[in-house]
Amino acid sequence: MTQALPTVVPAWHVRYVNLTPHQLDRMGRVMDTWSILWDKRRSLWIAAEDAPDGEQIEEADLDVLLTRMEHAMKR
Repeated sequence: MTQALPTVVPAWHVRYVNLTPHQLDRMGRVMDTWSILWDKRRSLWIAAEDAPDGEQIEEADLDVLLTRMEHAMKR
């Protein structure tokens, strides 16, 4: 019996990123003070605080990014 190898799709072929309801809820709570985008070329989430001296965060994992954003908001 042969097994199929997993298909690797380059990040630049991905048109959509599926988010869970929990991720959407968390994003909604930080969107008043942050801007978030998905860099498909680098497979990276980028968040920038909406302030002249605001912080910028880059993470491959959205949940890690959201946690870092939430901690930054508490400072």
